[in-house]
Amino acid sequence: MHQTRIFVSSPSDVADERLAARRLIDELGREFSERSDIQAMLWENEPLLASADFQSQIESPQEADIFILIMGERIGSPLGEEFRRADGSRFASATEYEFETALAAFNETGKPRMLAYRKQALPSAVTSNQREKVDEFFANWFVNPMDQTATGAYHSFKDVQTFTDLLEIHLRKSLADILPPPTNLPMPVSSFIGREELIEDIQGMLVQKDTRLVILVAPGGSGKTRAAIEIGHRLLPEFREGVFFVNLAAITNPDMVASTIATTLGINAGEDVLETLTREFRRMSLLLIVDNFEQVKAAGIHLSRLLAECPELKIIVTSRITLRLSGARIVQVPPLQMPAAVRTYKPAELERHEAVSLFLQRAREVSASFDITDENAVDIVEICRHVDALPLAIELAASRIRAMTPKRILDGLAQRFRLLKGGSDDALDRQQSLDACIAWSYNLLSEEEQILWRRLSIFPAGCSVELAQEICDTNDDYLVEIDIEHLVDANLVYLEETDSMLRIRMLESLREYAYEELRRSDDFVHISQKFCQWWLRTLDQNEGNDFVKLKALYAFLDTEIQNVRFALRLAIDAQRSELAMRLTGRLYMYWEVRGLAPEGIDWLTQVFELDCNRESQHFARMLYIYGSLLKNAGDIEEALAKAKESLAIYEVLESQNDIHKVQGLIGGLYLNMNDFESARHYLGRSMASEIQVRENVAWALNSLGVIEHVEGNLEAAVAFYQQALDKLNANDLRLKANLLFNLGEIAQLTGGHHKARANYVEALQLAGGLEDKHLVAYCAELIAGFEVRLGDPAEAAFLFGAADDIRDKIEVEIESYNAERIETDKALVRGALSEEQFNASYENGVRLGVNGVLRHCLQSSQ
Repeated sequence: MHQTRIFVSSPSDVADERLAARRLIDELGREFSERSDIQAMLWENEPLLASADFQSQIESPQEADIFILIMGERIGSPLGEEFRRADGSRFASATEYEFETALAAFNETGKPRMLAYRKQALPSAVTSNQREKVDEFFANWFVNPMDQTATGAYHSFKDVQTFTDLLEIHLRKSLADILPPPTNLPMPVSSFIGREELIEDIQGMLVQKDTRLVILVAPGGSGKTRAAIEIGHRLLPEFREGVFFVNLAAITNPDMVASTIATTLGINAGEDVLETLTREFRRMSLLLIVDNFEQVKAAGIHLSRLLAECPELKIIVTSRITLRLSGARIVQVPPLQMPAAVRTYKPAELERHEAVSLFLQRAREVSASFDITDENAVDIVEICRHVDALPLAIELAASRIRAMTPKRILDGLAQRFRLLKGGSDDALDRQQSLDACIAWSYNLLSEEEQILWRRLSIFPAGCSVELAQEICDTNDDYLVEIDIEHLVDANLVYLEETDSMLRIRMLESLREYAYEELRRSDDFVHISQKFCQWWLRTLDQNEGNDFVKLKALYAFLDTEIQNVRFALRLAIDAQRSELAMRLTGRLYMYWEVRGLAPEGIDWLTQVFELDCNRESQHFARMLYIYGSLLKNAGDIEEALAKAKESLAIYEVLESQNDIHKVQGLIGGLYLNMNDFESARHYLGRSMASEIQVRENVAWALNSLGVIEHVEGNLEAAVAFYQQALDKLNANDLRLKANLLFNLGEIAQLTGGHHKARANYVEALQLAGGLEDKHLVAYCAELIAGFEVRLGDPAEAAFLFGAADDIRDKIEVEIESYNAERIETDKALVRGALSEEQFNASYENGVRLGVNGVLRHCLQSSQ
């Protein structure tokens, strides 16, 4: 893994700053852990021996990537006699020695990067002799004595916080230059063979300013994805914000392309995902590799818009069909290069041909002693020719070398590829050739292996070995692991290690073939039902409002969501309305917390079109969820209509807990419409039951408190909020954060500034822990209002910029009763700053991001 070493040199009078630097380096180490191992080089970390020459035991700063010098009023204590310059003069201190050693290395090799800081002089007990030496040091190294111009840069600071802020800015910029650009490109497990001329040509295209889009076109199995990934690795240094691989294999809806790109890059997009991507990419030097685009070709217009508005964005697209997009450079990916058709071959000459070289390398991976000989040379060439020199087909054939001779492999191909005539013009499409090759490899499996491979295709996102055991076990009496190993050997599946867990995956073209075989098999209904029921059972086990427990579930779903979506798709396609309703019911909170309300609304719309029991509890719950998601999306009137439909069904069913839960939702919707009378009515009804559910009552009390709060009845509001806290489920951290916000705002209004800040900070920590971006934005807005009233409008503008940026990326509307207050606070900020000052602070906040907001607000509170 890439390693970045940061040396910190400082005398004793800036010990606090040294400690702050160490903490910052540790924080950045955790933040950038996936890109580099960042280590602080400190004498405190060394096992120093108690001797006079301890300085020689410390790692040399010339080994560092970044050198940080921090000085105040002390130069430090002199080093021993053995530490002298080339001219024989002694160093004034270890700090001076470390600086000059690092500088000499920088002048010779350009490494380490040099960062220097000096604390502004304050009255102290430090001897004037020490201060004079520090002055001489900076005059010597940073000032031209002839005209007093600067020969080097150092940064002055007045206190630890100022120093920390400066150092963080400088370290982030330095790390951005030093660290390899971010990427999610898979690391190939085998070497890349062939296509070198093609790769170099495409590299040459993409480094040209006027080439923005390259489309690689070829049938499935031609190696276009592998070639694109190889190009991405080679071009990684050229793109400041990195190279990212976007897999569309599981996507068939063109409208989901933009959101898939956003998810891949970790961008939290709002309702207009394309607009969010355009805004984000406008500032980025970025290469996207968008794979399997033939399924969503209508989304080409989205790529064109991104390229038109984002000047440093470039895209490689792979497709099985030719795409006609403006400005695209279309590259047909040819089969691997083959020897000329002759009757005899010299083995030594054959290895330089791409197709043969690939076959030999893959064959040697399964049989180390395999080699090309005079006897098998013709058979090997003919194997490559019979599969049209398609890389995947060659690899599948080569994987059989452990059990079969090249002659036997060729005979098997001849029986199944009788329609193929060496790739002639009247041959079938190469995709059909690949299907035939897959079919041949499939037919070589045992019956149980065939069944397992078919069943594994039910997982579009792959699965763990344990889950394969549970879903795909043929007769519930054999070990999946044994047959998985055989499938790996046959190159029909591969194992990927993620978070210390082995995950079974298939190339998409193989999965498509296997899934079609599964659909034609007798056990399709059985396996699809097991698949759907497993996900329903898993989601059922995590039902509730325990956010500590749910947070782990949501992290699990982030990995598995493609599989869950597929289960929902299977349920809808099979017209299994109750199963579909139950699955959507369990995904509700995931959609809400992850800001995926439009996706949830789309799924629910499809479920409602099924032949559902419209008088059932499941259907009533669907209406309740639909109303909640519509509320998040800002469609309050339609949300109210669905909630009332839900309430009517629950009343007929006499399901009291559900009745009061829906009444709470209706009360909240009326609150959002500023109809406080109706809100009080429904919220009061929601708490009128003798059988009260704590979470329902707590949320209703919070909403009643909000009404009193908005109307200015602060004592009554506090009473409701306190009652809600008393009713609160200990793990309902989302409601607790809301209550802390609300009580903090009242404390602020009544002069309790210390209490207000403490509440805001605690609420912000909860929101960050829950990864609830809506709550983080809301907290930033509250703190912004707090800051402008305490006389810091620039900080308020900064936080409003950060909050607006977060809200732009999520799909939750600002509640009406909060919107007016936020606009009032923004008006106060604008009135206290010039337009130029406001815009500068605001734009700095926009660049902060969610983690930046958390870090900034929590640090400011310390």
